[in-house]
Amino acid sequence: MVSISQPLALTVFQLQLQARGKFTILEHELHTDYDVVVLANVMHHIPAPERQVVIDKLTRRLADSGRLVIFEHNPANPLTRWAVSHCAFDKGVILVWPRQLQRYLVSAGLRVLHRDYIVFFPRYLARLRPLEPKLAWCPLGAQFVITALKPTCSGMTTSRRRLERSDHVLPTSKELGNKLIPQSQIRKAL
Repeated sequence: MVSISQPLALTVFQLQLQARGKFTILEHELHTDYDVVVLANVMHHIPAPERQVVIDKLTRRLADSGRLVIFEHNPANPLTRWAVSHCAFDKGVILVWPRQLQRYLVSAGLRVLHRDYIVFFPRYLARLRPLEPKLAWCPLGAQFVITALKPTCSGMTTSRRRLERSDHVLPTSKELGNKLIPQSQIRKAL
């Protein structure tokens, strides 16, 4: 039987992660040409007055045609609100509404590609999860995901003007012909 010490196992794991991309919380270690930046349930932990600043900083880190993908808890879902209110980690947070997040993105000069609602069925109803892509339009999912694009310099003015209308209804990923990668596949890939 071969035993791997904790420090060696951690080093191997860190090397595997580094081969997949940059993982850091230190702003000075970040680059300015990312193709994709993902925030998973982060925005509701940022005080409301600072949210636009964070989106602006992330936008500056994206390459032209880079995408910002944001997953957040859905405040329209009563079970989500209950779960957040009973989670010690979420004490004192203020959930972000999808339209507010879209306004932050547009204000930062990003083009919102789509908004989908996700996570409809709990674990004990997992056999129904294949239906979730068909429910992406329904604002009752436990979470939502918004994908935004940093336009190239030549396309920014037109895109920004079109998306600054507050009544703009975003198409779903199905209508756009795009498919999100299910979280289960993302976990398998890592």
